[in-house]
Amino acid sequence: MKKSIGTLLMILLIILVVSCGGEKSNSCVTDKKNEEWQKIVDNPDCDAEQKGEAYLALGGFNYIDFIIKSTETSGVDLITLLGLTKSNWSEKYQNFDMALKTVSQTYKTGSNTEQTVALFASFLSLYTYLQGNLDNGAAAGTQAFDGTIAPEEVSNFTGVAINDNQGSDGTSLVTTKLYQIRYNNQYYIIDNELSPPKVFNDVSEDGLSDSELTALESLLIMQDMANWTELNQVVLMDALDNPLSSQGDPQVVLDFVSNLLNYLTSITDSMISLGVDSTDDTVKDISKLKSDLDNGGACPALDNNPSLRLVELFSTNSKKLQLPAGESYATHNLFSLADLASLGEDSTFDSIPGTSVDPGVKMLFKKSDIEYIPYWDDATLQIKDAMAGLEVFKTSSVKKNDGIIAFSEIICAADIMSK
Repeated sequence: MKKSIGTLLMILLIILVVSCGGEKSNSCVTDKKNEEWQKIVDNPDCDAEQKGEAYLALGGFNYIDFIIKSTETSGVDLITLLGLTKSNWSEKYQNFDMALKTVSQTYKTGSNTEQTVALFASFLSLYTYLQGNLDNGAAAGTQAFDGTIAPEEVSNFTGVAINDNQGSDGTSLVTTKLYQIRYNNQYYIIDNELSPPKVFNDVSEDGLSDSELTALESLLIMQDMANWTELNQVVLMDALDNPLSSQGDPQVVLDFVSNLLNYLTSITDSMISLGVDSTDDTVKDISKLKSDLDNGGACPALDNNPSLRLVELFSTNSKKLQLPAGESYATHNLFSLADLASLGEDSTFDSIPGTSVDPGVKMLFKKSDIEYIPYWDDATLQIKDAMAGLEVFKTSSVKKNDGIIAFSEIICAADIMSK
């Protein structure tokens, strides 16, 4: 990240020097000379280029100061140059973001100056957005706007204590001797704890026992395992720890990372519009950073906190609300044994001897000490809080560079941002 910023600033300086010029003869030019920036953004006669420059100035960006600092050995300290503080960063960010929005529709076919405005606006929006949200001293032991984004600051923003679990996933799954089977296109529950096993109807196809079949009907089903087409062991979720702390707002975090990707794309697009080759080191650095953010959810921080992966899996596959009477839960609350085993879930799952069907898991959620239900919105408060906190992150798959940010990728992004 730091290498990308340093290289980018140098390119910005070069582009700025060669692209300025072609001032327009109207009242907006006079206002620019007098540094009447607010008048320019309020004037409908000023074009996108002029308003974009004005918004940059309102955010505290000064071309001359930037050029001077760029020639110094110590380089550009943007926090000092922009005057970023905890009290003003949001207003400055909004001005940089408005500069980008103002030129976003026209800069690709506009003047070099307008394209340069787009490049500065993209970069400054990204920079202030990162610093304001992460380098703000909100976490204990960190200092606001010191130019270093510490892992503690990232954890504080996401609301996730990334390494606190020390391998414990905080999940309590209880296996039963109940099995949901599909036979002749009907679902049944087999109670294998009994001898001989009893078979019950599963009317809602939710993993719960309804009326009991006769002894003869049960015997016929148990003797015809070759025609079973589905087999799921009923597993009870008794507890699920919430890996999010009270600081984190899941939707804010999701929007945050999505915005980062958008700004990085804008930086790349504006650089290419100015003639920077797509093979340039900075363009490649930015592409790498985008790839690091859209990372497929693989990183040591996540591996050390299996509850995050488990909750994401549960959130994706589980049913939140009760279905209307007569509707089926057949496709809900289903998990493969391989998924659970890969996440270190240590419950012992069983099959029924004599069947060739690959077993799965049918999940039920604890509502009380005597009742389990096939949806989590009415489960115990502990389970509901954990599931609800991560619902916005549910995804059917997590793939690298798919343009979709999943919860696991946000957690892994903490590793990237802290480097």
